[in-house]
Amino acid sequence: MANIVFIGGTGRCGTNIMKDILTLHSKVASHPFEYRFIIDPDGIIDFYTTAIHCWSPYIINKKIHRLENFLMNLTRNKIKQIYMGWELEKHLPNYEKKCEELINRLIDFKYSGFFYGLKEKSEIYFMNYKSQLELKVILGDFIRNIINEYLQTVDKKIYVEDNTHNILFSQKILELLPEAKIICMTRSPKDVISSLSKTRWAPNDKIKAALWFKSIMERWNEIKNTLPSESYLIIDLYELIDDTKRVLKEICDFIEIKYEDKMLTMDLSKSNRDRWIKDLSPYEILEIEKIINNIKPD
Repeated sequence: MANIVFIGGTGRCGTNIMKDILTLHSKVASHPFEYRFIIDPDGIIDFYTTAIHCWSPYIINKKIHRLENFLMNLTRNKIKQIYMGWELEKHLPNYEKKCEELINRLIDFKYSGFFYGLKEKSEIYFMNYKSQLELKVILGDFIRNIINEYLQTVDKKIYVEDNTHNILFSQKILELLPEAKIICMTRSPKDVISSLSKTRWAPNDKIKAALWFKSIMERWNEIKNTLPSESYLIIDLYELIDDTKRVLKEICDFIEIKYEDKMLTMDLSKSNRDRWIKDLSPYEILEIEKIINNIKPD
């Protein structure tokens, strides 16, 4: 049984709904926010990718410092305006201690020195070039230890995480956590585009939102062709709404837990299905269809 499930999609496609439904299961736990430390800039996967492909003493010093600052800021509440004041130490047992252990495990030694581009002499972190396998073990252990201790605390078996763009990093996620499962949520493209244009983080212009959506879907289509078929499941939001029990049984089989009827108690009536009919002008519909018709089907 995988003990961590990553839900993702393009945004505005039902990832939050999927997490909330799964969390109704007696074996499943989650948090009411995205904890961000795996796929965000300066997070675990950002560091992992750089350390493999762009290692140098100068670069790795900067990347370890940035990783450390990012991880610690998520618990010290120094970036309240960016991450809504979440303090991960309150939600993930011994989070700060595990972050310190990770940094100590990555670096081989510290020294006082100066690189051009730094304002002044400072503490340099040196990490010897590590193989991809070594980094997989170190970073994978860090994530597992955080999740496993939390699951033990709440007496659950599976943790569900719903960061919107998990699908774009699913290949790297599975390199670090081969036992993990990925659920990709999909929805009618024009409904997604209409909804994206109302958010703060996607283009408000609907044609640009369609191009934004297209890029994510094309990248996902490339990535999923590299993944083991048993590692991911694609769920359409409207199929979930129309045939809830069947789809939930399929999901439970996928993540290897027994189906429970209590998951049916979620209200799925407010999906804004076909919102695009009211939101999009005839010109926008025509231009959007030109864009999305080029997207390869799942």
